[in-house]
Amino acid sequence: MRQAGVTPQTASSIVQTVQQVGCEIEALARSTELEHGRPGPELVPHNPSQAPLFVYVEIKAGDPPVTVDVEAGLGKYATRGHVANIGDGELVLQFQAPAGDNWTNDYHLPAGAVLDTSSWATRKVRIRAADQDSRAQIMAQ
Repeated sequence: MRQAGVTPQTASSIVQTVQQVGCEIEALARSTELEHGRPGPELVPHNPSQAPLFVYVEIKAGDPPVTVDVEAGLGKYATRGHVANIGDGELVLQFQAPAGDNWTNDYHLPAGAVLDTSSWATRKVRIRAADQDSRAQIMAQ
């Protein structure tokens, strides 16, 4: 190192500075991801070459909820998609996120309405009819 005109102390200082700058860049990237809604590296990205999963469900009033395992159908959890109520009755939906086994609170989806699920990642969708028979379409990618 002496030949290049850099002392061992200077080289050590340069290495520390580079490490510190690297940590600061990583922190800036994380804060930018949070601020602008960019997913973190742990989120499985959408693969446009993989066909989306379409599931049609008929739900009878009074029957137990139907659970659709989106993760099993896609081989990963869904990062975009929708749930459409294509029946005549209101649906009650619950979602399960990739982390943990907890379900969300009930989401009531009126007849003819569509819920875009691209704002969150979904492992499973639980559907039941609120008051009368209905049908649902789930699209997930």
